[in-house]
Amino acid sequence: MRVAHVVPSLIKGGAERLALNICDELEKLGHEVLVISLRDDNRYPELSADKVRVANANVYYSMLGSDQIKTGGYEAIIDEFKPDVIHSHLVDSELVSRHNPRKDVAYITHWHGCPSLTNPVPFLEKFNREYVWKWNTKRRLLQNYQVCNNHFLCISAFIQNYVRENLAAKDSETTIIHNAIDLNRFKPMETEKKSGFRLISIGSLQKNKNHPFLFKVVRKLVDEGLKDVFLDVYGEGPEHDFLSSEIKRLKLSDHVALHGIVSDPEAQLNQAHLLIHSAWHEPFGLIFIEAMACGIPVVSFNTGGPAELINDGENGYLVEKDDLEGFCSRIKDFYHNREQLDVIGQNGIQHAKQFGLAEYVKKIEALYEQRLAVVRK
Repeated sequence: MRVAHVVPSLIKGGAERLALNICDELEKLGHEVLVISLRDDNRYPELSADKVRVANANVYYSMLGSDQIKTGGYEAIIDEFKPDVIHSHLVDSELVSRHNPRKDVAYITHWHGCPSLTNPVPFLEKFNREYVWKWNTKRRLLQNYQVCNNHFLCISAFIQNYVRENLAAKDSETTIIHNAIDLNRFKPMETEKKSGFRLISIGSLQKNKNHPFLFKVVRKLVDEGLKDVFLDVYGEGPEHDFLSSEIKRLKLSDHVALHGIVSDPEAQLNQAHLLIHSAWHEPFGLIFIEAMACGIPVVSFNTGGPAELINDGENGYLVEKDDLEGFCSRIKDFYHNREQLDVIGQNGIQHAKQFGLAEYVKKIEALYEQRLAVVRK
């Protein structure tokens, strides 16, 4: 098969890295693959090699003025490559790749999260300009999904329910395939832990990730006498400046550090004791599996994807949303019982083995074949 993966860009992110990993495994299975990036921003040159083409494309549907359609570069690449399957990631890629769908091509949407474009809107916000634009864009996208006989690859049961409720997808139009990781990369390493008891957070610095809660956790732990607790935060995003000010306000400069994007998350995980995560909404969470594969237990809110990945008390702990006392209690359990840390870490390693790339991509390959049979019957 000839398979095109479409991404908005190749910035550092879980969806982008996963798309490249899928392509590598598809090549091993004998398929011809191409990554089409809508923007010229590649932070993964070591993974992408020569299989990336830049389209410089975007689609903007206007309510009152003229639509802004810039898809010439994308269309030219598709005409040249002639894919059997177009597998898209993230909303911008959906708008471009579904604007002019081709016959006899299997269209797969890899639904990674809950983008604002498709989220439910409170009643009082339904009359502002931004909502009207979102409503119209979503309406056009759903029309294009119908034309191309679109199929949704959902990364969790949580996301499958989201797609059903917010995109009116039928059961027959969705398939759950949990995301996967490179187990050759994410594994225990012979490296020393950093000094002190190290907590780690890896993810984009966005409001939904709820980093201020983690800062409150650290503040409380330090105030309760755990003076050697440190939190290393890796990632970039619009909340960076606010989070920096929060660290200063809480007088945590000696205990919390923002490091920006990291190129070797596997090494950073191996130097930590615990991964902590406080997102209010998390559709899956590749970082949980990556941490487990490295033998690092996870403490997270009991929401969405984490609830599907973490067996409470076995490979990590689940805490109810915004429960500061409960979250701190779980961390203190590990702090005072390092044997428990090792046992749950080993359980995580075993749990992560079912999320390897090879078997994962075989499931995706089977989905491609199934969808091609449908669109070409």
